[in-house]
This record gives sequence, C-alpha cells and structure tokens, in this order.
Amino acid sequence: MAQPLFSGTGTGDSGAPTEPGRLNRVFHLVVGDADLPPNAGSELAELLAYWRGLCDERVMPERSDLDPLAIPRLLTNIFLMDVEPDGVYRFGLVGEAMNERYGGQLKGCAINDLLSGDTLAETLEEHGLCMENRAPVYTRNSIEVASALDDFQLYHRLILPLGPAQGAPTALLGMMCFDRS
Repeated sequence: MAQPLFSGTGTGDSGAPTEPGRLNRVFHLVVGDADLPPNAGSELAELLAYWRGLCDERVMPERSDLDPLAIPRLLTNIFLMDVEPDGVYRFGLVGEAMNERYGGQLKGCAINDLLSGDTLAETLEEHGLCMENRAPVYTRNSIEVASALDDFQLYHRLILPLGPAQGAPTALLGMMCFDRS
C-alpha cells in the first residue's frame, strides 16, 4: 500500500516543525493511490473511494459527476464549496452535522467570513494545497489546536477537488468527522 505524502506544518506524530504563532494542524496531501492515515475513519475512506471511482482516469471528477444518492450515509458530514474567480471558497451545500456543530446555516457563507487569524490562514493553506495539486488533502486537528481556539472538538477533514480534466478545480467536495470523545 502506498503511504500518504505529508505536506504542511504540523504537530503530534507528523514530525514536522512547529512554527511560533501557528495553530499547526496536521495535514497530508493524498496523491495517487495513497491511503489515508489509519485513524482517519471509515467515512472519510468511503468518500475518498467514491471520489476516486468518479475520476475514471481523470485527475479529478467534475461536480456534475456527483450523485448524492450513491453516498447517503455520508451526507450529514459533507460539504460542497464553490471556488469563486477571486479565490473565495463559499459553501454551497452543507450537511446537518456541520451546521449543527457550527451553530447555524453555513450555506452561502465564505470561509473568510467565518474564520480569521491563524485559523483562516491555515484553512486557506489546506484548501490552496488541494487546488494547486488537484489532489485530496486530509487534515486532523490536535488537542493543542482545539485548546488554542477554546473549542475542544477534535475532527478529521478530507477535501477533494472537482473540476475539468484540464485546468483548476472549480469546486471542492469535503467531509468533516467530529470525534465523539
């Protein structure tokens, strides 16, 4: 089995350096047939397998390839983001678990309207990594990150590019799974 390629800053088991003033979530660029880390969970692995099945020898599937009926058990944690021409990421579809977790309807909201500071910078870095490489990005936060935000909810996130065979992604499909502990 292929191993995921690590990219970005990080803490914990990543071995990457910690930068002062950064939240330092752990994130991986998942290339080729690389696997998600073992602790990522079955739902994220199922979404990655679904996305890879839609690729059909392309770098990424198009948004129109998605069929929500093919992944009904995943829908509560899924989000779909439009990538606007100016680089803004805007939620188009948001599962109920995410809306509930973040206290409201996220549909129509842009990331930069919801986040700020280091949280925004690292989130944009993760999304940018997905866009630039036209490849999946897996993220998990740590207790240190959650503590710094006064938010003790740990999560695992997968971001997947959607778009034409040639060119930049036009949307991102993602999923967040929150630890129950």
